[in-house]
This record gives sequence, structure tokens and C-alpha cells, in this order.
Amino acid sequence: MKASMYINSFGGVHKTGIYSPAGGTGWDPSQSGPDDIRRKQVLDKPYLSFGKLQLAEKLAFAAASLLFKGISEQNHERTGICIGSPYGSFSTDIAYMQSVISGFPSPAMFSATLPSSAVADIAIYYKCMGPNRVVSERGSSGLAALVLAAKALMHNKADSMIVLALNALAPRHREIPLLDRIPATENYAFALLCTAQNRSRTPCPKISLDIQYRHDSQAELSDELYFYTLISLLAADNCGEIDINTHSYTGHISLDKEI
Repeated sequence: MKASMYINSFGGVHKTGIYSPAGGTGWDPSQSGPDDIRRKQVLDKPYLSFGKLQLAEKLAFAAASLLFKGISEQNHERTGICIGSPYGSFSTDIAYMQSVISGFPSPAMFSATLPSSAVADIAIYYKCMGPNRVVSERGSSGLAALVLAAKALMHNKADSMIVLALNALAPRHREIPLLDRIPATENYAFALLCTAQNRSRTPCPKISLDIQYRHDSQAELSDELYFYTLISLLAADNCGEIDINTHSYTGHISLDKEI
């Protein structure tokens, strides 16, 4: 697949820090990283539900909120959301089943036992009414979400698409045998706001995709490498090319500046 889009804003939470169009900041010494993200670090106004979000929902909402800090537009009726998350709601599923076994099923956890619950929190809060998709597959979920977003824009299904690459797995669940074929990496959430055309008064970075689908069980690199590199380029206002090599995709992503 070949496609080009414009990146209007971005956000990210990673073990190396918090990223937005305003720049990057490190973690507070009292924090261990993304799992300890605080509402005031990503959102300027109170949001009572933030502390009640499950891990996957919290990381996705945090990255999206950092992204929205970089734009002034308020109408998101034709903004869609694509999330790629290899673990989906796995940790919430386990926690909910433990509450069932204990005899006190948690309604709050039950409502988050779908990977799409992360979409719902973002869509409701920011009033995004465009199409949404969730991909949960081994190490290439974020790239799949990026490809799906590009297709939605190409076919005029939305004016803008939020792309989220999400890794959310509670540390205590990383050794569960069900996950033995999936490389457990540090948690992160990266978000991009993509449009088919440059809608900003100032030049936006242009992202070009040249990605082919394939299946190769020997190549098992995580999305983290690619999206972290992309976010780092954006934060530094640099251009670059990223070679893709996962079990599902091969090719490259180019980031250019248009004058």
C-alpha cells in the first residue's frame, strides 16, 4: 500500500518521557513511567473519570489528550479513531475474572473488558464521531491501525483520523502462558492526528507510507521501535525514513516537511 497523509498533531507516553507538540518532558522521580501517568500531566482541566480508567484506557486517553493539546479546532464530528493494541484489554479481563472468582464482580471492570472501551473514552470526551477500528494482533497492531487510518482518509470516510499504537499490560500478567508468543515490552501509547490534506495555516509534516503486507514468523519486532522513532522525529522537528520489518509488514515510512 502506498499513501500520503499530513500529521497535524501528536502525543506520546513512553518510558523515556511524555511527548507533545510542546516538546518532551521526563517523568517525575516518584513515577516509574507510563503506568503512573497523572491527569494533570496530559489534561489541563479536571476529569474525575481519569483515575477510574483501566490501564489500556488510561494510556490511550493520555496520548490522545496530549495530541489535542496541539490543535485549536473544536469540531471533531468527522474525526475517526484507529487503535492498535497487541494485548487488547487482557489485563482488565484477568482482573475482572478475579473479581468474579472473589464473589464481587466489578461493573467498572466489566465495562472495560473490550479493547474498544479505549476508543469510547476518547470519542465521548472529545466528541469524535468518525469511524473507529481496533486491531489486536502480536507486534504489528499499531502499523495496522496506521494503514486502516490511511484507507479511511483515502476513501473520504473521515476528515481526520487519530492513530494510536498502544501497549498496555500489567507487569504481573507478563508471565502468563497465554502470552508466550507475544514479546512483552514496556508499556507505551503513541498518538497521531492525520489528515488527507494540510488543513493547518502552517506547513504540516507529511508522512508517506510504502508498506506491504506479509507473514513472516521469524520477524517479530514490536511497533514500539517504529512509533518511538516517528514521535522522536516529530518532537525534534526533523525528517527521516523508517524501515519496516515485522511479521505482518515490510516497507518504509518517510517523514518530510513541505514548504
